[in-house]
Amino acid sequence: MKNKKLIIFGAGILGHLAYEYFSKDSEYEVVCFTAQSEFISKKTFCNLSIIPFEKIETIYSPSEYEMYVALGWYRLNRNRIEFYNKAKEKGYKLASYISSKTFIWDDVEVGDNCFIMENCVLQPRVKIGNNVTLWSDCCIEHFSEIGDNVTLVSRVAVAGNTKIKENTFVGVNTSIGDNLIIEKDNFIAMGTVVRKSTQENSVYEGNPAKRNRIISAKQFLKVE
Repeated sequence: MKNKKLIIFGAGILGHLAYEYFSKDSEYEVVCFTAQSEFISKKTFCNLSIIPFEKIETIYSPSEYEMYVALGWYRLNRNRIEFYNKAKEKGYKLASYISSKTFIWDDVEVGDNCFIMENCVLQPRVKIGNNVTLWSDCCIEHFSEIGDNVTLVSRVAVAGNTKIKENTFVGVNTSIGDNLIIEKDNFIAMGTVVRKSTQENSVYEGNPAKRNRIISAKQFLKVE
């Protein structure tokens, strides 16, 4: 039964994915999309209206509607962070999606504006922060923590008692060992095997993972 109403921020591929998952596998009815007016080039998306973000609260009251910010990891998730904060400033509650085809232990904590896709496994005492995306087939083992604004792409395995700090991107098929700390603002390339804790603002790749001493993660922000 659809007993909650949802606005999706973002009318691109991730917005379309969010629409599919929320519509077919959640208690939310998606009522419209929203985006900055300068990026709206058509009136509808997925047969729903696209409303300028600048005036969305005058049409769909934050007291009656929730929002999900469907933006990707571009600039180490900074774009998603920006509009996550702006939606909160407008008074919206940020909705999270957890696939019915994923397994989450009953004491797992999940923040707002999270998107957890099918076939993930979250073991006991796992903590997921706010604004986190877990693509399909991720495994987060016991007592591990995923910080705010983190993106884990498909088939990432995080062993027990490991902490991934905020604003980090972890590529597909990456394995991260137990009892490690992945510092904030890391970019971990696809297929990497991380056996040691990492340094802040760094790029890692390979098996075993090696820190790229030429490229820093801040280059993804286009600042140095």
